[in-house]
Amino acid sequence: MNEAKMAKARCLDCYETNLLNGCGGRCQTCYARWLRLKHRHKKRTCTVCKTAFTTTRIDASFCSSACRQWAYRRRKGPGVTEKRGAIIGQRFSVTK
Repeated sequence: MNEAKMAKARCLDCYETNLLNGCGGRCQTCYARWLRLKHRHKKRTCTVCKTAFTTTRIDASFCSSACRQWAYRRRKGPGVTEKRGAIIGQRFSVTK
């Protein structure tokens, strides 16, 4: 691109005039931000239900909070829900 066109060209995101060559029409700051966003979203499969999903975090392993909770309960064993039910049953026991 010649210098006359570079002076008129503006960044796609912030409309600054200081563009970098080969950055897709973005300035240095916006190009770095665009790269971070591009690499942040990854395609993964859920460890519980095996469905494909796109993450918004690098360390995500579950597609939903329901799958995350299911994995936690499975990891902790059968006592987690039984103990909770026993406590609730003790608090609200109905006697005749």
